[in-house]
Amino acid sequence: MNELDQLISTRLRESGSSHRKLMPIRQYGSRYLQLQNKQGLKEVLNFASNDYLGLSAISADVELQAQPASRLLSGNLVALEQMEGELAEFMQKGSATILQSGFTANMGLLSCLAQKDDLILADRLVHASMIDGMRLSPAQWKRFRHADLDHLETLLKGHVKSHAAVWVVIESVFSMDGDIFPLAALLELKHKYGFYLILDEAHSFGVYGDEGRGLAQSMDLLAEIDLMTFNFSKALALQGGVILGPASLKNFLINHCRPLIYSTATPWSHLAALPMRLAELRLADAQRQHLKELCEYARELFKLPEQSWSPIVPLMIKDHVKTQQLAENLLEHGFYCPAILPPTVSKNEARLRLSINAMHQKGDIDQLYNCIQLFLK
Repeated sequence: MNELDQLISTRLRESGSSHRKLMPIRQYGSRYLQLQNKQGLKEVLNFASNDYLGLSAISADVELQAQPASRLLSGNLVALEQMEGELAEFMQKGSATILQSGFTANMGLLSCLAQKDDLILADRLVHASMIDGMRLSPAQWKRFRHADLDHLETLLKGHVKSHAAVWVVIESVFSMDGDIFPLAALLELKHKYGFYLILDEAHSFGVYGDEGRGLAQSMDLLAEIDLMTFNFSKALALQGGVILGPASLKNFLINHCRPLIYSTATPWSHLAALPMRLAELRLADAQRQHLKELCEYARELFKLPEQSWSPIVPLMIKDHVKTQQLAENLLEHGFYCPAILPPTVSKNEARLRLSINAMHQKGDIDQLYNCIQLFLK
């Protein structure tokens, strides 16, 4: 091991992240994964997919083509522009701008929109893409305790009048805990203090609402959301992300959003199935109802605290070594249910994160429950 290897290895150990590894798979499926290990191929039940409606099982013949430069330099595909218009109309917003991923959508939006005299207030548990966007922003930013509206109001009282604009950043369904933000109560604060709201609907788009429009729409609050993001890699089972907002936003992003300006455009081959997937998603009421029933069943079976359902079901183990061992034991017995370990979550908050989708059956959850109980005895 040379000097650089030693330095990197030491920093990895000190970061507490050295226990996380990539999982080699041969074939992906929403319900089953085919793993590649030393013994050969192995099929396991998949409880780590965000393909909430199982739409990845629907194939589409697309022409493989790339656009080897940014949209500003190489031209803007008419099909992409039309798809943005369809998404904006579907989500009842003035504009939609597609980027390479949900991560770049969040990072690009937050890094360019808020200015030096602005303030960003973000829930403490927002996604890493939002945190990175705030770090790159010239604006001042602070984080309030998770879903704590009293703490948020305290920050608003102390800062709202001293900044040109205040942006509040939240997720509708949080990716690690699967809990839902009290959106209606937040909007009461919005009316009182006049901030702008940025909502990440990554884990709720397709799952809730009329034709899958998301949690805000299901609560009849969509019109009050200023800016919204979600990705295509959850319920749509594709690649890409989108930023939605007023008509003026798109032109602003074209001129200021660095991932849009300086990065190669998403290949149309990754997006060509998007119109079909969106159509399927709108018709997936039966899948949404089945998913809801599965998630409520899982929470009841695992005796989790009562809360609004979501497709993310966290099983708190706390100790990261025990959590990793449990995940490895489950994998050996035919269940892919990855451990969520620090620093993704705080110390002593390690957990198994069950991602349930409409391809699952109650029997799958029963099998997983029985296996977990066996190892936890």
